[in-house]
This record gives sequence, C-alpha cells and structure tokens, in this order.
Amino acid sequence: MRQGGPALDIGCGRGRVALALAAAGLSVTALDTSYAATSRLSAHLAGLPELAARIEVLRQDVHDTPPVGGGYATAVLGDTSVNMFADGRALTGFLHRVRPLLAPDGVFCCAVVQETALSAYAGRSGVVATDFTDDRGRRQLLFAAVCFEPAGPYFSRTLFLPDGTREGGEPVAHLAAVREPLWTAGALTPHVHEAGFQVTERIAAVARNDGQGRVDTEILVLAPDT
Repeated sequence: MRQGGPALDIGCGRGRVALALAAAGLSVTALDTSYAATSRLSAHLAGLPELAARIEVLRQDVHDTPPVGGGYATAVLGDTSVNMFADGRALTGFLHRVRPLLAPDGVFCCAVVQETALSAYAGRSGVVATDFTDDRGRRQLLFAAVCFEPAGPYFSRTLFLPDGTREGGEPVAHLAAVREPLWTAGALTPHVHEAGFQVTERIAAVARNDGQGRVDTEILVLAPDT
C-alpha cells in the first residue's frame, strides 16, 4: 500500500489480502471472528515462515474490548464484505469503530459495486443456480438472484446441502438464506461522512465473479476528516 506502515485486514478469511500486504513488506494484523478462517490461515502460514513473521492472526471482532491495536496506516475490508452490513446504521457504527484504529494519516479501504455495473444486474432475470464444494468437502447448491427495490438493490442467496434427499430429489438441509444490500459509492458516501471520513480516491475496474457473471467493483479509499 502507498501509505506503508502497519496494516489491519478486517475479516481476513483465507488471508488473500493479508498475504499480499505481507509480501509487499508490511506488518499485518489479520482479524476474523471465524475459528475456521483463522485456523486455516495460521496453518497456511506455518509453511511460509517469511510471511508468517509479518502477520499476526487474531480471532477477534473489530468491536471487541480491549480493541485490537491501533496506529494502523492502512485498514482493509476485503472483497465486497461491506455488503454484509444490512443497513446504514450498522455500517456507520462499524466506520466509527475503525476510525480511532487508524494513524492520523491512515486510510481505510473497502470494495463496492460500481454504479455503472448495476445496469448489468438489471438486465438479468430469474434465479441462477450454482453448485460447488465447500471447505469441508460438502457439495452445496447456491440459488442466487439480484433484486431491485426503491430502497436500493440487494443480492439474495440461499444455500442447500443436497446430501440425502427425499423422493423427487428435494434438498433436505437448508443452510442459510441471506439478503445483502449492494453498496455503491453513492449509497455509502452519506455514512462515510457521518462517521468522520471522506472519500479521497476511487480505484476502478477490479473484476470479480459473483456466480452470475463478471461484475465490476471499485476500491474506495477513505481518510479521516481533519
């Protein structure tokens, strides 16, 4: 990262961002509430001693007390994890918590869906089904759809385990039904300002695949108001 200095990877998951930051020479705190995620990352780092020396893995929430460190030059919320915040109140509360963890000249980075990419969503119809194998070797079915409401677009997904079926092949294990808002820069900006941040940079054309095809995202770089 251009800021240098220590970095905080919030919701590190498999550690893709933390590993990249450490490879760039930064000291990284990788944070996740998932025991499975932090265990996998720690096990992976066991075979990478040079990177392991730069990464501290913690199973902790950014809201925990005592807080995790401070004085970070860069804090990152990877992928489009910002979509896990169901409403503006939750998002603003999160940003309020991140702000005091940054150094005076530190920045917070998160990815959002590009507003121009929503037209691609709007052109799709129906539910898309995808099957995949999870980290535990279980085959799962994902039913996903993008929906539009006056309050804004959201991503709806439902997971099933097809192992063991009734007659007719109906899935018997329903794992989760999730509704996630699709945050864009425009939707995020009022909450950014409320939490005492300003958008200083927008880095476009980061491609990802959401199971329905390629979707363009952008990285928002936020700095505390002075």
